[in-house]
Amino acid sequence: MEHRFTRQDLYDRVWSKPMSHLVVELGTTTGNLSTLLRRADIPTPSSGHWMRKEFGKPVEQPPLPPAPSGCVEPLVLDTEKPSVKRKLKYFKTDTAAVSVGTQQAPVSPAEDPVQATPKRRPTQPTTMTREELYGGVWKTPMSRLAEDYGISGNGLAKICDREDIPYPPRGYWAKHAVGKAPKQTPLPKSSSTHSITIRPTPLPPPPVELPLEVKLQVEKARASESAIAVPERLLRPHAVMPHGSRSTNRKNVGPEVSAIHGGAIFMTLAISPKRTTVNTAFWMCCSRRLSATAERLSRESEASCLLRF
Repeated sequence: MEHRFTRQDLYDRVWSKPMSHLVVELGTTTGNLSTLLRRADIPTPSSGHWMRKEFGKPVEQPPLPPAPSGCVEPLVLDTEKPSVKRKLKYFKTDTAAVSVGTQQAPVSPAEDPVQATPKRRPTQPTTMTREELYGGVWKTPMSRLAEDYGISGNGLAKICDREDIPYPPRGYWAKHAVGKAPKQTPLPKSSSTHSITIRPTPLPPPPVELPLEVKLQVEKARASESAIAVPERLLRPHAVMPHGSRSTNRKNVGPEVSAIHGGAIFMTLAISPKRTTVNTAFWMCCSRRLSATAERLSRESEASCLLRF
């Protein structure tokens, strides 16, 4: 989906609400929106701007500068454009078969290595000897070999430790790739001759599929609720938060918070500054939403009383 703006329209939007709220509203990412703002030379609010504005502190809003050269309006914001660049995969080709000035034939879907079907996870136990497992861990990295057995690399390492089977140390395969691998540790002798059975780890049950009505309700609730903006710097903590060495009691708590907790507040005083900032933003949002809910209920109550008469 594409959104089209003029520079003035996008400038007014950026200075009307926090960036996190605008990103959710447009359905894009912060990286894509920031890139578009930089290209159009549109100033953005500084860190802590919205917290200072919420508490009535003076804030500065620079004017919109002239459009830079090469900036064409309308500005287009593509919400489907990925913000993370995917790594290209390179494949070996026969250079002798490719001649200069000729185009390579397109790869058919059956021969495309990218579209190859993934390897199926084993469901049955695998039985082997110590010698076979020892040879396997020194030929294939532990993480890849563990996938063939349906377990994790850590689980395979525990089996090797239990059976006294040495395996390559960390960084072995990186050195092996450049021809500087350390010497392979020999397999110690063992008095037991029993075989080793590796049972694949059972997969977790598939997630429960929600009914369509529930999914629509969840999407509607997510779309109606705005994100909580957490400032980088805390100017004034919420009344429910401990301030300095002052303890938190009912005198320091607003009536809306007392209603939520039923008059009982449990809070530790050993809180880091970052956690205090996050909790303050959370309680500010709760207070605003509770006030809005109380006002809505009051209006509905007044309307019902008028209908009775």
